[in-house]
Amino acid sequence: MSPLSEAIERLEAKYPGVLELGAKFEYIESVVRELPYQLPKETYELYLLTDGLAARVLFWGGHLLCLSEAVDAYKRLQKYNNFGVVPFRKG
Repeated sequence: MSPLSEAIERLEAKYPGVLELGAKFEYIESVVRELPYQLPKETYELYLLTDGLAARVLFWGGHLLCLSEAVDAYKRLQKYNNFGVVPFRKG
C-alpha cells in the first residue's frame, strides 16, 4: 500500500463519509484529456482513491476538488492568464 493510500485510509477512518468514492481510470482519462500536460501518477492514484471531499470543511482554507471541478478551475484560470490578468483581488 502506498503512503497516499495509507493517508486516505486514515482520513476515512477518522472522518467517515467525508471522502467521495474514487473515480474510474477511464473517467479520469476522459476529464484530463483536455489538459496541455500529463498528470503525475500520484494524481491518478489520489483520484482513483477519492474523487474529492463530500464535506468541504476538512482542510483549513481550502478543500480537495473533485477532478472535473479541478479541471474546470484550471481552464478558468488559464482564460485569465492568457490576458495577463490575475483573477483575484487583494482585500
